[in-house]
Amino acid sequence: MGFVVFKAARVSALLFVGCGEPAAALPPAATASVCGHDGPVQVLELDERDLVSPRGSRPQQFDGRWLVGIRSFELAVLDVGRALDNAGDQTSTEIPGRIESIDPCGADQRVIAEGPDVVIPPVDGEGAWLAQ
Repeated sequence: MGFVVFKAARVSALLFVGCGEPAAALPPAATASVCGHDGPVQVLELDERDLVSPRGSRPQQFDGRWLVGIRSFELAVLDVGRALDNAGDQTSTEIPGRIESIDPCGADQRVIAEGPDVVIPPVDGEGAWLAQ
């Protein structure tokens, strides 16, 4: 004699319907000044062949500056997923990347390492920084 187990699911839905006056539109929110400008500020200027390296690294802050790993490709990156495809379906050949140092407002952008594109901070907050 066998047992049969049935799984049951309960689905609930809530629908709000109302009548009356439409809500008043909210006025636009004020934006704070960032780097001396009102509105968006481009902090890191990249070429169309570049993208910020997603390889286990993220921008790191050191001594008031941002260290950013940048990957580069021979052609413009139109599809990030295909550009990063490790299975060989890349649309463009990757060329050596770089690590750049920028100030908080992006006014002073400097290449500090050619070739690596991953920034690794010291584990305990002290010690050597690594580039890979």
